[in-house]
Amino acid sequence: MTGRPQTVLGATLRAGELCGGDIAFDLAASRDELSEIARRLGLEAVEELTARLAARRWGRGGAIVEGTLAARVVQLCVVTLEPVAGDIAAEVREKFVPLSSTRRDVSIDIDDPDDAEPFGGGEMDIGQLVVDTLAGALDPYPRAPGAEVEPPAGEMPGDEDGASTSPFAGLARLKGKDGPR
Repeated sequence: MTGRPQTVLGATLRAGELCGGDIAFDLAASRDELSEIARRLGLEAVEELTARLAARRWGRGGAIVEGTLAARVVQLCVVTLEPVAGDIAAEVREKFVPLSSTRRDVSIDIDDPDDAEPFGGGEMDIGQLVVDTLAGALDPYPRAPGAEVEPPAGEMPGDEDGASTSPFAGLARLKGKDGPR
């Protein structure tokens, strides 16, 4: 297995490269790439992003790329909007198939992890695979330590005479207890 260091967004694999055997990738995002990835994913910052991947031939002109990624990201807390740093470790696995082999009537299920990603021009975008994997591994609701959402006063179930409050209780109070006027 041959190895080659590359930056993340510039990481590509030409289908013909796998004729000589498996290829290992050690990827590390540059400072400029970290900023670009943070912008693309709507993050406060991506402080570090590395990936160790291996590619092997699969099918007719296709490839399987798999490995791991590690990242340090900064997201905003969904409650306080304070920056929250977090470490991410994720498995990377994708099948690639030449676009020419997908031009027949084929049903593709985007939720099926075994469906292959088509590529054109003889080149697979490994950098985009890493960024997509990072995006899927992000915490969708990051919270700062101790950050909690406090419900409005008087809206908790059982507040008034011990009875559970209906979601429509506030509306009933606005209309008056006797109904619409």
